Amino acid sequence: MATVITYDKKEKCLYSDQDKKTLAELDHDGILFESNQTILHLFASNHNRKNRCFLIFPGGAYRKLSMNTEGVEIARDICLHGDDAIIVQYCLPYGDIRDSLASIYYALHKLWLSPIGKKIDWNNMHIIGFSAGGHLAGLISNLVNFPFDHHSLWFNLKSLCLGYPVVSMIESFKDEGCLAKIGSDWNIQENIKLYSLECLISSNTVPSFIIYARDDQRISPKHSVLYLDKLLEFSVYHEKFILDIGGHGFGKGDGLKDNWFCHYLKWINTL
Repeated sequence: MATVITYDKKEKCLYSDQDKKTLAELDHDGILFESNQTILHLFASNHNRKNRCFLIFPGGAYRKLSMNTEGVEIARDICLHGDDAIIVQYCLPYGDIRDSLASIYYALHKLWLSPIGKKIDWNNMHIIGFSAGGHLAGLISNLVNFPFDHHSLWFNLKSLCLGYPVVSMIESFKDEGCLAKIGSDWNIQENIKLYSLECLISSNTVPSFIIYARDDQRISPKHSVLYLDKLLEFSVYHEKFILDIGGHGFGKGDGLKDNWFCHYLKWINTL
């Protein structure tokens, strides 16, 4: 089951019909180590009007979720700029990424049908994903090519933003940890190209914004470079933001010499 949880700015807590939890209680000081269902955290800016809405997928190597630096901090800033944000606390794969995708689809569909969902502009959606969450976000943004006939996008996706993403699962690029998490319970090798983002890019891919640091020691920058090369090949409108020093998992980038988030917000306004 999926639960829609809403952030109440006045009470500064997350709430659902079942319970109330503070952000600190929910995210275990920023890192969530277990997630066996998809929960959507809606940060609403102003529901007197329909705003752009951003789906945010935190990273964590498919073993955990960096809910704070790659979720809450991003969502709060999006709200400050007058838009809505939904942090997707997605079900971790535990050996089969198809379970994660099905859970995400179900949760979003439930939100779409709910009274809260009626206040969201599903025709003006944007996706942001980091690291392994970027891999998942990339898969979802290309669902038109995905082998789930009933998992079609019903909303109008306007753009995709990937931060230091896991892109490819082919031999020379694959991250063994991520590959084990998404495919140990079934024969992913027979479908490896279906889960490698560079194989899903087409002329229908939405405008994309790619961020990475050259000194990333966790996920090689060659993943981002591969994705950018494919965007160029298919003439997809895109922008890139490259840091010389930043490493991996820097989230919104507070404290870094250059702030990619400000550039991203300017770019998004050009679409």
